[in-house]
Amino acid sequence: GLIIAIFDDLKLSSTWKISQKRIIAFAKSLQQNYDSTNPYHNFHHAFDVLQTVYVIIKTANLTSIFTPLDVLAICIGALCHDVNHPGLTNAYQSNAQTKLSKLYNDKSILENHHCSRAFDLLENPETNLVENLTPEQFKEFRKMMIHVIMSTDMAFHFELTTKFSTKLESHHGTGPVFQNTVLEDRSLLLAVVIHAADVSNVAKPWKIAKMWSDRVF
Repeated sequence: GLIIAIFDDLKLSSTWKISQKRIIAFAKSLQQNYDSTNPYHNFHHAFDVLQTVYVIIKTANLTSIFTPLDVLAICIGALCHDVNHPGLTNAYQSNAQTKLSKLYNDKSILENHHCSRAFDLLENPETNLVENLTPEQFKEFRKMMIHVIMSTDMAFHFELTTKFSTKLESHHGTGPVFQNTVLEDRSLLLAVVIHAADVSNVAKPWKIAKMWSDRVF
């Protein structure tokens, strides 16, 4: 119900003609693709990240900067960003030379895996949330969603925060820092929002923050 409410409030359902039945089918299938025995990287975390992305978008009025396609990409990306997470880090995958590390050549191993599984779900006619996109729109959506999920790789944390800080510090005009007509601006902001949402537990009320911290350890 809450995923539907978020999609409705952000006008994703109406803009992209996504039925409630399709959203429910997607959510159920996605939940089945998350490992329920994984204490942290599970479907609850996925929804938590979506809800946080939603709050940031609404609070900061980011729909004035993001395109409707950007919003679709970051919301679906938030839900899918850890799908089928095995519970072991990229460093472990690489050091152990797992099948995933060999498949993705040690580059953002888990994030590539999450992207792949996410688009498998979107290819299924019963769970395809983007079937009404034109080929050109889907090409752009895919590019942005991959960008969103890749931005959750902690290996890029300092690179991303440096880019964001530099962008803010270099702005001396009276206009907005981020321009909705500049792809690079929107791409950076998408990356910052998803990354912030992914590691936002420490910014939540103590009871919630402690619960998630306990799950890590």
